[in-house]
Amino acid sequence: MITAILTVLLLQARFADLGLSRDAQHLVRAHSEAWFAHGKLEEQCPRGEATRWLDGGVYKQVSPIAAVETHVLKGGANITIIQSGCEYYVASIRFVSPHKISIADALREVRRLGAKPVFDLSKAERAIRRRPNLALQTELPIPGDGTEFLQTQLTITRVGTIGDGHFVEFQLSKGPL
Repeated sequence: MITAILTVLLLQARFADLGLSRDAQHLVRAHSEAWFAHGKLEEQCPRGEATRWLDGGVYKQVSPIAAVETHVLKGGANITIIQSGCEYYVASIRFVSPHKISIADALREVRRLGAKPVFDLSKAERAIRRRPNLALQTELPIPGDGTEFLQTQLTITRVGTIGDGHFVEFQLSKGPL
């Protein structure tokens, strides 16, 4: 257990070096604590190595199965993708824009940028467009993206304003692997 706690602290320090916002650091802390809550170590995890979703931007792999990716877009928008998970493949996406944006629009923009995730972003976009008033922290199964226990789930974690802009934060997950 002491090894797991030390590893969580090391991961958090590596993420803090990226200059992430407090909200993004909170996501990292939640991901890393959940990762070790089940006593799993990296070498015991069935999930494969974290890989880049988009070309360009800043990509920092902080462990074999955890990474942070940040992209600044034209017009002042930015995307942060935090990958983690052990028995589950989890990606938290935070999209900040000077204009109000929906989860579906954020998914479409990430897809338009050429993302290469394990999730089917077009199916996730269609599913959330059918449920535009999905409550925070409610899992939405993504039809056609996986079967039974491997079906992708989308969860809206936060929506709000930051300074003069707007943000959406959501999570895609798949598992147990």
